[in-house]
Amino acid sequence: MKGSYVEPGQVMGQEFSGRVQVAGNSVSGVKKGDRVVIKPLGNCCSCCQCLQDSLTYTKKFLQVV
Repeated sequence: MKGSYVEPGQVMGQEFSGRVQVAGNSVSGVKKGDRVVIKPLGNCCSCCQCLQDSLTYTKKFLQVV
């Protein structure tokens, strides 16, 4: 697994992590057993903050379900 690791007991905020249990036929990029981190809010990618790469200041968060 590449990237940063979360230490046991570390509070992450809105993100969460886990392992993929099932991936549908149209899913690509992950498979059963993969370790993943999920950010449940997405960026609108159209406001001035997003266009300036300041994604945490977006005017409109999109809920990822």
